[in-house]
Amino acid sequence: MPWRAVALILLLLIGCSEPPPEAFLGGVARRDSKPFDLGTNTSGEPCSLLRGGVDSQVFCGTYVEPAGHVGRSARDTDSLTALVDSAWRRSMDTRFLCAPPVPTEVLGSPGHSMECTRRQGGWRHVVLAVRIDSNLFIADGVKPAEAVLPRAIGVMSGRLPAQPVEVADTTGLETQRRAAQTDKLEGANAIAEAEFQLTRGGLENRRGNYAAAEAAYRAVTSIQERLIGRESPALAVPLARQALQVSNQGRFAEAEQLFLRAERLAALPNQIDPVARPMVAYLRALNLLNLGRPGEALQLLDGAERTFSAIVPRDMLVARARVGRTSRSAAEQMADAALDAAMMANQEVADAFNGMTETRRYRAVALSALGRSAEAESALAAARDLYSGRDPRLSARYFRTAGMTVAASGQAGRAASELGVAANAFARSQPLSLPLAETLLLQAAELVTAGRPQEALPLCQAAAGVLETLRSGLPANRFVPCLRAYGVSGGSLEEMFALSQFAQGTITSRQIARATARLAEGARDPRVAEAMRARDRADQELEVLYQGRAEIGADKTRSAEAAALDQAITNAQLALREAGSVVQAAAPRLSGLVQETVSIKSLQAVMRPDEALAAIVMGDTDGWTFLIRRGGIRVGLIEGGSAKVDALVKRIRTTVEPGANNQLQPFDTAAAHELYALVLSPVAAGLAGARSLTVAASGSLLSIPFTLLLTAPHADPELAKAPFLVRQYSISHVPSVGGFVNLRNSTKTVRASRQWFGLGDFRPPSPRQASATFPPDLCGENARLFASLGPLPGARRELEAARLILGASPDDQLIGAGFTAARVKATPLHDFRMLHFATHALLPSELRCQAEPAVLTSTPADAPDASGASLTASQIEQMNLDAELVILAACNTGGGDGAGESLSGLARSFFFAGARALLVTHWEANDATTTYLTALFLQALSTNTEAGPAVALATAQRRMLDESVGSRAMQAHPSYWAVEALIGG
Repeated sequence: MPWRAVALILLLLIGCSEPPPEAFLGGVARRDSKPFDLGTNTSGEPCSLLRGGVDSQVFCGTYVEPAGHVGRSARDTDSLTALVDSAWRRSMDTRFLCAPPVPTEVLGSPGHSMECTRRQGGWRHVVLAVRIDSNLFIADGVKPAEAVLPRAIGVMSGRLPAQPVEVADTTGLETQRRAAQTDKLEGANAIAEAEFQLTRGGLENRRGNYAAAEAAYRAVTSIQERLIGRESPALAVPLARQALQVSNQGRFAEAEQLFLRAERLAALPNQIDPVARPMVAYLRALNLLNLGRPGEALQLLDGAERTFSAIVPRDMLVARARVGRTSRSAAEQMADAALDAAMMANQEVADAFNGMTETRRYRAVALSALGRSAEAESALAAARDLYSGRDPRLSARYFRTAGMTVAASGQAGRAASELGVAANAFARSQPLSLPLAETLLLQAAELVTAGRPQEALPLCQAAAGVLETLRSGLPANRFVPCLRAYGVSGGSLEEMFALSQFAQGTITSRQIARATARLAEGARDPRVAEAMRARDRADQELEVLYQGRAEIGADKTRSAEAAALDQAITNAQLALREAGSVVQAAAPRLSGLVQETVSIKSLQAVMRPDEALAAIVMGDTDGWTFLIRRGGIRVGLIEGGSAKVDALVKRIRTTVEPGANNQLQPFDTAAAHELYALVLSPVAAGLAGARSLTVAASGSLLSIPFTLLLTAPHADPELAKAPFLVRQYSISHVPSVGGFVNLRNSTKTVRASRQWFGLGDFRPPSPRQASATFPPDLCGENARLFASLGPLPGARRELEAARLILGASPDDQLIGAGFTAARVKATPLHDFRMLHFATHALLPSELRCQAEPAVLTSTPADAPDASGASLTASQIEQMNLDAELVILAACNTGGGDGAGESLSGLARSFFFAGARALLVTHWEANDATTTYLTALFLQALSTNTEAGPAVALATAQRRMLDESVGSRAMQAHPSYWAVEALIGG
């Protein structure tokens, strides 16, 4: 169809007096007129009518989104014709699948009704048409509004009295409270909440906040399952979107289950959304890219593109004005506007077109991953025109993909140019977002590769500014080129250090995102959830304003509109900052869970003269150690990066973890010294005069205690005389530099009046219970590992020894069968200054289908499964603690695949709950020697309370080394004395 014909149809549609499709549901602001009472809908929610000129809106419950619409027309058309053959009906068919109209009676007049189903979401919809006097009335709305639509027509026609009502909630606060309880929402509220969460899921996904996007899509599917059934084909796409967010967080087994279900529902014979099958295939292809399987992803993308293309009208595939052109003719602009409007008027076409363009972009990603760079560039060139004039966020992603594709072929300068265009597009459409920050860092990396580090620094600084505002981070590899640019150009060390703090591991980022998403769901405190949701809504409103402003661009003919939007953006930014301050007031310990940076001065202000802090950032090719003392800062390059460090860590872990029959290999002293030389030796001169060392590590370094590093070579088999780092310093570890400052700045005085509480000697689940929790086909290894973790023979002895040392009561403990998660959560643990867990801790790196770290508790013998056999990180965050110290004995953390990072995440959860420090074990060691080490630690802590737990641990470890003579010589092996490490303190 020629573009002029499309434009003519659009003008005819716009001129119709019947309600446009946009009025059917969602997002239209209330008019300033007086609402009129309509009674209650079928869900018992009070409803009201806001009258307009030729059309009016119906509102039910507490939501500000309309539940229905009533239109009036003076055209000489009967009710049946209006519902069968009209511009209104053709617009309606783009969003709904409707049954044939049936005769009915409305207010004593003959008319017709029609049952419809929304193509997206599967929501039931109703339509009434009736001619009263000289006017035709068409009313439509969500199914629960069916009872009030005749009354709305009556008020509009004058057949029923118009009785004004007062709107009880004009602030939206009740909306937020209701939205936090999706399982209780009914009627229009539930549908409107699903629409809101669907929008929020897309927004958070674009920002790279995958945990929040997962929570949003999970809320959508929960509402849909409750209202339209678990087997509804309308669940297919929301389930697939949820699955992709799970995949983006690395939980691939869980994502696979969701994708299988989505594919089954998409293929049902009663599927009415033609976009469902290709959309599910497209989303699954992105999951395959996450899994590193680009060949399989390419096959799915090809099939999805063919199906999408068959839905899109050919006129929309005609090449348009090239992306990046600054001037277009009036005819071109009119054609583009007509096509865009036509697409927006037909949701099915809009979804297919967007799916097709994005599928083409990801084909280039898959081809590039397969090393087929020329084909990738050709695929991008074929898609380029389709992005012209579209959503600026999509154009930004196109240019970023183009930049990365060019970078893969070694053209750094050209890649930097393409990424610069992408950064500009993100700056217009998503000015404060992770995609913008990441694109700036990608551009900086290409400039460094091209030998232009000075040009990269402003981009690094801009990315840091965005991340600081978001209080978020990105993978460490994104920052390595910027740190290198600072290093070779002589940039500010303070800026370099600040930038390094935004680097985070993938597991850490997932845990932080999940934690904030859980808080937003209100599990810990409804007031916090309310504050966070208010901030999210303000954030979303700002996103809409940014989008509108980006669409205007530099169009001088719309300067007045641009000025109004600029003012609205300024007001929205102020509202967002105010909402953020409310969140901080409601959740003062939230900073312990988010990515927070601190300045050198803030850090030095809380440090003692005799202590040092080493912050370590590790990338694939190189890393950096920042050593901070009160009087200055030193920076050292870690040559070889994680490739070299990981190998040394693995060698060390191999010799400290007990092997078959609990046998130990000789400790690898060479690796322990080489690692010290690589990581700390470049800044060792700055340690002069220090007595304590705090380490904020990253990567595999999180899985070893620094106490066992050797400051000099040691070939003597007598390890008691080896120059271990603990001989010189008391050593503690922290999840982040910001966490260190937060713990030091905490002015809260521990009010707990009781000394100690013990928890442990757990009872493991049976094989039957473990299998019932973890599906054998996908998570069978989890069930086997879960059930294989037998009781800890020394746990009860360790707890009894600790109780006697500290003089606690025999009643101050939960042990054996009584040590269940339910009992732990019901115990007032905030009364105790020290909590002592003698049990296993399981991490995501160990359990394939477990998304977060957990402390293992006893499984009741009569429990149907093992789902309640642990305290997860999210449950720990909900606890209310007031503890100076939490001891996690027998953590069983393992060594590789991010175990140390997961343990750091578990520590964050305890800190948020109210703990000040954790004593953890890095591997499963000898029961007797670990119990002895813990006893020595508690003795040192109780006799010198002012020294603190770091000094107490160093005292205990040095004593074990000093005692390692004669028959006790074996305990000088670090497997025995270095097993415990302090986090925090």
